[in-house]
Amino acid sequence: MLHKARENRDVALLLEGWEHFDAVANRAYYAVYHAGWAFLARRNRGVPDFDGRRYWRHSQIMDELEDSGMSPYSDWQGDWDFLRRQREKADYSDDSVSAQAARRLMTATARLVSWCESEIGD
Repeated sequence: MLHKARENRDVALLLEGWEHFDAVANRAYYAVYHAGWAFLARRNRGVPDFDGRRYWRHSQIMDELEDSGMSPYSDWQGDWDFLRRQREKADYSDDSVSAQAARRLMTATARLVSWCESEIGD
């Protein structure tokens, strides 16, 4: 999953340069989601099975990360929540993500993905 995190982070960066800020929010969120999944896999947390499909529900993964001891920096939960809210805005609202929000998304994404990379050692 870490390769998916990196790919989504890199794509989000390209999209920011093209000023596609809603797409930045979507890819930045999924970069962090996949980095969190990779972190949980390294901690030997089994991926839940829902109707024969194995994945982390978006509503569950944050709680599971907290329970696993993930603590990269003091306000990582705030960054994760900001990523989630901006992705929901981009995907489900008529409002668009701003350039300022996209910059903050990319900063949070870089911090969280880099931390997971260093913890996983990959």
